[in-house]
Parts: sequence; C-alpha cells; structure tokens
Amino acid sequence: MKPNQEVILDSFDFPEEVDTSWKICESEGESVVDGVNILGRAVGPFFIVDGETRNKRFYSKALWEKVINESITKLANGQMLGTIGHKQSLDDEALLEGKVSHRVTKLSIDEGGKYGIGEILILSTPAGKILNSYLRGGVQLPISSRAFGEYKGQRPSGAKILDESTFKLEGFDFVRLPGVPGAIPMLVESDLSTDSSTDSLNNNIDLNSKIQSSPEIFKMSPEVIETLTRDKVKLEGQLSDIAESLKSKEVELASLKLIVESQTKTLSLVESELLTAKSTVTSQVAQISELSTLNESYKTLGSANEINESISTATKLVESYKDIGSPEELTQALSQAMELVEDYRELGSPDEIEQALELTESYVALGTPTEITTLVSSLEEYLELGTVSELNSTLSTLESYSALGSVDLIQAANTKIALYEAFGTPEEIEEAFKLMESLATKQKAEGIKREATEIATKYNVKSNVVESMIVSLGNEGTVEALKSIQETADVSNRYKSTSMNSDEDTSSLAGKTRLERMAENFGK
Repeated sequence: MKPNQEVILDSFDFPEEVDTSWKICESEGESVVDGVNILGRAVGPFFIVDGETRNKRFYSKALWEKVINESITKLANGQMLGTIGHKQSLDDEALLEGKVSHRVTKLSIDEGGKYGIGEILILSTPAGKILNSYLRGGVQLPISSRAFGEYKGQRPSGAKILDESTFKLEGFDFVRLPGVPGAIPMLVESDLSTDSSTDSLNNNIDLNSKIQSSPEIFKMSPEVIETLTRDKVKLEGQLSDIAESLKSKEVELASLKLIVESQTKTLSLVESELLTAKSTVTSQVAQISELSTLNESYKTLGSANEINESISTATKLVESYKDIGSPEELTQALSQAMELVEDYRELGSPDEIEQALELTESYVALGTPTEITTLVSSLEEYLELGTVSELNSTLSTLESYSALGSVDLIQAANTKIALYEAFGTPEEIEEAFKLMESLATKQKAEGIKREATEIATKYNVKSNVVESMIVSLGNEGTVEALKSIQETADVSNRYKSTSMNSDEDTSSLAGKTRLERMAENFGK
C-alpha cells in the first residue's frame, strides 16, 4: 500500500427485494463441499454498483468492472482470502494459526447492474469451523469488503468518489456490526453458476417470506441445540489442542530465531571485514593505475635531461611574464584575444574589415545604428509602394485632396456623389425635381379645389371664395371662419329685417348674399 492510500472497509445497502440472509440449502450430486477441507459454500449479494454507503463513499460500475477483471487470476488461484472481522490481519502468522475462515471464488455484477454477486468456500480451519457453526446455527453475519485506495473528488451529497485506478480489493470478511447494513449471502452445498445463484436467491426470498409468516415453524429443536453444543465442545477441545501445539511451535520458533540472530550477527561482521578489504584493494588499484598513467605521460615528454631543460626554460619564461601579470591574468587575456580573433575572422579579411570601418564612419553622419535601421526599414516600405516619381505624384494628389477636408468628409462626399450618379447627370436630376415640384403643386391645387367644393356646398358659398380662404387659413381654419361668419350674418339679417322696407329687401336679395360678401372680404 502506498503512503497516501488509506484502508477502505465497507458494507453495502441493497434493495428490499434482495435477500441478504444466510440459509443452509442441502443439495444432491457431486459437490465441492467435502466436509473435510471445504465445510460449506455461500453465494449472495456482496456489494452495490453506482451507489453510496453510509460511510459516505461512492462505488462506480467502472470500479467494480475493473476489480472483477483484475481478480480473475486471484480468484482462480484461491488467493482472495477472508476472516471473521476486519481486525484480524491476513499475514503469515494468521495462516499458520488457521485464522483464515474462507476464500472468495466468484465475483460478478447482476443483470440489472445494481449490485454484485459473490461466492465463497468455507475452509476447514479453526476460524472456518467457527464460521460454519455460526452459519449453520442461524447466526446472520453480514459480509464487508476490505481494500485500500485513494479518492478523486466528491459528489453533491458529500460522498467521496473512489478512484478506480488506485482501488485494490483485498477480499471480503464476515463482521458482526458493519459500518452499514450489508450483504448477508446464503449458504449452499454445490457449485453454482450465475443462473443457479439467482434461483437460490429467489428461493431464499421465498424462505424468508415463510419465516416471517410462520416463525414458530422454524424454531430450533432441542436436538439441534444439543448437536450444536456438542460440536462447540468438540471444537473447543480441538482449539485447545491446537493452542498447545502452537505453544510448542512458538518455543521452537523462538530458539530458531536466536540461532538465526547469532548467525546474522556473525555474517554481518564477515561482510563488514570483506567490505573494508575490498575498499583497500580498490584504493591501491586506483593508485597503481594513476602512477602507470603518469609514467606513460612523462615518457611522451622526453628523457629526464630534456624534461629538466624544458622546466628551466619554462621557469625563465614565467619570470619574464610576472611583470605583465599573474598566470590567471595572462590566461584570461590570451583567452579574450583568441575570442576577438575568432570574432574578427567571422567579419571577413583585414581589408574587408577596414572597408567596413570606413563605410561605418560615413554612415555615422546619418544617425545612430538604431535610427539608421528605422530609416532603412521605412525606405523599404516606401519603395514597395512605387518608384520615387510615383510617390511624388501620389503625394501631390494627397495634398490636393487635403484641401477638400478630412478623409472622413471626402469619403462621405464620394458616397453622396455615387448615390446621385445613380439617378443621372445634374441637369437630369434638376429637370426631375422641377417635374416633381410641378406635379406636387398641381396635386395640391386639385386637392384644395375638392375641399373647397365640399365646404362651399355645405355653407352655400362660392367655390373660388372658399379656395382663397383655404390657401390662407387651411381647411379647419376655413370651416371655423365660415361658421363664425354664418352666425354673424344670421344675427345681422334678423336685425335688418325689422328696420328695412320691402324695396331694400328686394334690392338686397337681387345682389350677393351677406354671407358671400363677408366671405369674400374675409378671404381678401
């Protein structure tokens, strides 16, 4: 198990229709249960799929599919073992003392994909015999998974999601009080395929229904209790014998441990001495190799006299160079000089470098290197637009356009010109406007004449008089004026009818009516 992984112990909730109780189901024919090595076989729901436990852990279907696929070899080889309770560790000591009670032989997911079905064989070990007695005695023991792994997030409910890539199933144990109500498989006696497992579960559901309806039928008889008591005493005696045997074995093991410890210490001392000797030999071999290498290198320099003369000459040179600087300073100066030579070689021959320097002096008058680079870049952009004469012509055109206004104004004017050009030449557009104005004037006059005719008929006034009033006052103003004039004329006629003689009335009727005269005057 990795340091950041934790032990995961869980039992699972199941739908109400799934029977989770143990029942003894005797069968006929050949059976793996021989009563010597295998005392019983159990099948039933072992885990839930895509569900949460009360320990707030979520088990996905992908996780169980991966577990089942990885457990095929382990199941076939009888390597997935279990115990009674989670506190018992599955180590060599547990195997030696017979604390392993069963092994898991099958794991699968039901057709509905809601829960997993498992199968176990009860071993004829001390723990297995105790488990077999419990189950045959009607003790309902839930089954609970034992694994380790990590988490990869959390669901909205708060349940932690188990990471299928790190989840490793160790096995299933029988417990008294699981963390959650768990699976309680049923006890059978023969090999079960998936179909027969389902049938056994259904039969178990029916058996549970009978127990609930008539519990008194299934009470244990005194004979069964007596048999169980004898088996218990017998098992206790066997356990006592095993315990005594284990004690003697423990004494033998303790003496063997002392012998092994003594031999281990002696071996450790010998190994330490061997390491020291090996280290000394290695050091001596390295020294010999180094001396041999030096000897070969000195031979290439010459004889002893030649080496002495070389050393004398080197000493004199060193003394002469001391005035210039220390060996480190001379080495640094030479290194820098070599670097400069290499740099200058990349620039060209001495003549090419001299020509470049003269050319550089002439460019200095143009500005700094950065300014010259910017200028050259700008020239390249302008030369892409055209020749010098073409650029001068373009600049002249731009200057003439700038006198017309900003670029936005010129673009707006061009847009309007394009719209007007769609209608024709300026002369054609002017002629069209005159025609439209004439048509509008004519239509307006005809409209006024129609309105005047209607109003004149209503108020008994000449149409030409009403037309002149409409031009001055509009339709509504004309109607209001005629109403006012008519009321005034009626009042005047009433007063004059009492004071005028018949001649005056005759002459008045012979001429224009008073309303018409007032309307004409009002129109004027």
